[in-house]
Formats: sequence, structure tokens, C-alpha cells
Amino acid sequence: MNNKILKIIILLFLIISCTKENKKYITVKLGCIGELDTYVLESLKGKLEKENIILDLITFSDYSVLNKALVSKAIDLNHFQHYAYFANETNKNDYYLSIIAKTFIADMNMYSDNLTNIGQIGLKSKIAVPEDDINLSRALKILDSIGFIRLKKTIIKIIITHLMM
Repeated sequence: MNNKILKIIILLFLIISCTKENKKYITVKLGCIGELDTYVLESLKGKLEKENIILDLITFSDYSVLNKALVSKAIDLNHFQHYAYFANETNKNDYYLSIIAKTFIADMNMYSDNLTNIGQIGLKSKIAVPEDDINLSRALKILDSIGFIRLKKTIIKIIITHLMM
């Protein structure tokens, strides 16, 4: 009699185990920066949960710490940099990181406290550009392409070469 009860309990356990959804979730800590990145990445959370992945967005306010956080394993992935910035950072800091996928390219934006459109920028206006070499090159190329400054062809070649390093 005890043998029959044991068999029934085992059979019930197997039936319950097989019919019950047994999902194992993996949590991925993704470092990101800026409202646009956060907005876009937040929209992926639902899709990833269907694949049993919990996306934990870790937001930063300083670009210079994202790769450091990745190297120290505070995050699993990061999302913020273009190729030239990545290559420069990994070479300069001896980071052993890899690009695993391309994502969207964020615009390099212009901001002002008192101007509402680009046409209001006058001839003697001052435009701030990024300090780091890589984004400075990118900003100068963009300003040249919209006619705000004129770079000589040799300067453009130097900038393009620098961006490809």
C-alpha cells in the first residue's frame, strides 16, 4: 500500500513539475547614459523578459566611468560610445573589452539657454565643443558639414584618420 502511495506522489510531482512553467531569469546589468539611451533601452525590457532576461539599467552621468565600471564588473555591458571613442579608451587604458554588437547612433546635439533655433547663431557667437580628442574631432567635422566653420582638406584628413584610430 505504501508503495502505491509513493508512486502516486512521484507521479503527481512529475505531472506538476512538467506542467508548471519553470522559468529561469538571467539579470543583465547594462550601463547607459542620457535620457535618450534610457528611453530606448527601457522599451526593450518587455521583449527581453519574454526571453527570460531581466534588463537592469544602471545610469551614469559621466562618460569616463562607464568602461571603468565594465572592467570592474560593476556592470555586464555598456551602451554609449561610438567606435572611435571605444578604440581610444581601450587603447589608452589597456582595457580588454570587445564590441559585441552595434546599436543606434545618437545625435550630437546643440543646446542653448536663450536660442531656439540654429539660425539665431550669429557670426561672432561662441560654440562649446567637447574636450576629449575623439568627440572634439566629431564636433568639428559636424560644424564643418553644416557650414559653421571651414576646415582645410588636410585638417579633415587628420580628423578622419584620428576617428578611425
